[in-house]
Amino acid sequence: MSRFRMESDGDAVMTVPQPIFEVVLPPTLEGWDQASLIKWRRARTQYEETIRERCQWSGEEYSRVLREIRTAVDPGLLDFLASYEIGKPKDEISDEDIMAKIKERCETMNKEYLANPAALFSQQLKMDLTIKDVPNRIATYFRLFENIIAENGFQENLGRGDTKDADYGARMKPRTKILVENLDRQCYVTKLRVCWSW
Repeated sequence: MSRFRMESDGDAVMTVPQPIFEVVLPPTLEGWDQASLIKWRRARTQYEETIRERCQWSGEEYSRVLREIRTAVDPGLLDFLASYEIGKPKDEISDEDIMAKIKERCETMNKEYLANPAALFSQQLKMDLTIKDVPNRIATYFRLFENIIAENGFQENLGRGDTKDADYGARMKPRTKILVENLDRQCYVTKLRVCWSW
């Protein structure tokens, strides 16, 4: 006689649920162009949050579970960073060195739109009028605006920043102007038609 309770098909009845393990790998940094770095930064932030959450419920130490940035960098790119960007031997490069260079690169303006950022926003910033839920439509519009700022390195001049910053008001004026100027004409046309119907 078995000391375990058995199911009809002969399997043992488990009294404790089986743990489910998910392998969480850090994103690999393979390119040095601004778009790749911005995408990598987002993925890295998500990876760190996932590891932090895992450590909260598993009791593991966050610093031991989190994989270093330098181990997730393509070896050829790490050689490039050591030689041309950071100026240190490859073995002496820290995660802070890499993140400082990535931040610097991501937050410098995209030269393609430096001369005329208004053209960039007029091309890419559109309100999606197919979204029926108005709060969701507005949230989508604002998220798109923030993504355009992040992806093109406009944080210094248009980034939200902290409300306590000295230049907070100076940044908010052009942000508001861009958001209002790039509202789809269809929004205005629809509102005018509603007004005229009265």
